[in-house]
Amino acid sequence: MLFRSPILIVDFGATRSSFMTFLGNSLRFTSTIPIASVSLTDSIAKLLKVDNKKAEKLKQEYGLIGKKQLASAMSPVLTDLARQITTHLSYYRSHTFKTFGLKPSQKVDKILLSGGAANLKGLPEFLTERLNMKVELGNPWINILTGSLKEVPLLSFEESLSYATALGLALLALKYE
Repeated sequence: MLFRSPILIVDFGATRSSFMTFLGNSLRFTSTIPIASVSLTDSIAKLLKVDNKKAEKLKQEYGLIGKKQLASAMSPVLTDLARQITTHLSYYRSHTFKTFGLKPSQKVDKILLSGGAANLKGLPEFLTERLNMKVELGNPWINILTGSLKEVPLLSFEESLSYATALGLALLALKYE
């Protein structure tokens, strides 16, 4: 897929989050931070005084929707994630316009989420509100499946978000085969 304006992909995983900025059909900037799904689980366990297994179950079942205590427990971690995204975007804007000859108007205006933790209920809406920018789940199958298909029979769309990087690398390998 060719991106006409810069786009940020946030791979929100179990133990880390990676930021990848694309423009055209190439990667322009990356960084990784230790904010991840396990941070959310730990925060829930600590605030609600439950073990990590119970905290993980609550997180997966309710996410940011339905239980105010859960949302409150995860909010500091996710607010830090939003702050880190803002820092990443600021650095990208200040350093890459000169490097790649971009116009200042070519700013990132959309974020795609991938990774298993991107399935957290209410996460795109939370980040959209905090960042004042469109945030949505990415579609790891966009360049693989045809038509309106968003999943394969044995792997749900939610599960496929965990494999977005592997699917992208497989496409790249096919390109150079």
